[in-house]
Amino acid sequence: MAAEPRVNARIVEHTAISALKAYPGHARRHSKTQIKKLGRSIAEFGIVLPVLIDEMNVIIAGHGIVEAASSLGHDGVPTLRVGHLSEAQKQALRLALNRMTEDGIWDRSRLSLEMA
Repeated sequence: MAAEPRVNARIVEHTAISALKAYPGHARRHSKTQIKKLGRSIAEFGIVLPVLIDEMNVIIAGHGIVEAASSLGHDGVPTLRVGHLSEAQKQALRLALNRMTEDGIWDRSRLSLEMA
């Protein structure tokens, strides 16, 4: 029998951008072009995924979203506090979330149907 997935009940909060702290060792950088694209997405759809933060308001995931929201004049962003992880787990999560998007591939036939 497969193990039950671990589900952590969390509440999405609205956190002031000024209260958030960028993780100083964040290895992923966002170009001005990417920040502009994120800004256009936020303008069109809003921020639909919360920024992950730890118990000290250090960003775990969502640095680009915070930067784009700030460039649009937003005072705050939706956040999800992830306070149950060790420092090593937070670092592993930061790297894993950034890496996972690089590993995906497009199904070209389905993509062309979606774009039609």
